Amino acid sequence: MSRFTRTFAVTSVLAVLLAACSGTNGATTPTEPAPPATTDAPDPSDPNDPNDSGADIAVFFVRSEPTRFFVEPEYQSGGDPNLGPVAATSEALTRLFAASDPTDPAAPKDPDLFTSVPEGITLNSVTIDGDTITVDVSGFAGTSGASAQEATMLLQLAHTATYAAGVTTVQLLFDGATQDELWGHFDVSDPIEVSVFDLSPVTIVDPAYGDSVPVGDVTFFGEALVFEATVTITLINADTGATAYTGFVNATAGGPERGTWEWTHTFTEPGTYTLQAGETDPSDGEGRPPYIAYRTIVVG
Repeated sequence: MSRFTRTFAVTSVLAVLLAACSGTNGATTPTEPAPPATTDAPDPSDPNDPNDSGADIAVFFVRSEPTRFFVEPEYQSGGDPNLGPVAATSEALTRLFAASDPTDPAAPKDPDLFTSVPEGITLNSVTIDGDTITVDVSGFAGTSGASAQEATMLLQLAHTATYAAGVTTVQLLFDGATQDELWGHFDVSDPIEVSVFDLSPVTIVDPAYGDSVPVGDVTFFGEALVFEATVTITLINADTGATAYTGFVNATAGGPERGTWEWTHTFTEPGTYTLQAGETDPSDGEGRPPYIAYRTIVVG
């Protein structure tokens, strides 16, 4: 197996396993390496950042669709914005491994997110050389899992590490050594390069899950890799079931690039509301169902 094939094995095999039966939504499947995953997430170092939700550690979890899996970050508070890339990566990975315990504060707050990382994984060391971060871990001896769990776990590790370090590839070591395979499904001997196509097509970053906001203007902020940069917006009054708004907003970039989007709504009454932000359906029902992200907030 060539280095190029190994580098993209996790993403490409995951697509085959989980999207083969889903059809297309008018998008083109990439045949060339995708650009590194990027985000305009809240910046904890800037007190005037309008998108700052007070979170600064990105831990990537798994979101399951009927025929697909994606990973996406949940931004957690309590990090030090002055940490260097090695220390920041160590902090993010330590939280990722702790999140295997659902009672740990690092576990995902959104109940629709979960982790594929087994319990008992620990971090030995982190080093950075150029655009590659090397992560040495312990605890995988004796563990096992299906191909989907292995693929999503490797994507969680790769995206959490590369995002924190500001690089695009990760080399995994297991107690100081490389391995040709982990659970028998993927070659993990060469660096894994992250891709924007691993990420949920639409995410809602702010407000975060469980947030309460006052009556008045609320700005929703997120990321998207969607056809013609179009993000559909539907706001539902969860108390009455009535639709409070329907329309769309343009992201800063359209597929195959990943951009950011924001939308502001003036809430005049308190209550519980659910925002749905999703893809359009250029296939007109012939392909897979459009991806939709949900965020329920309490206004009042």
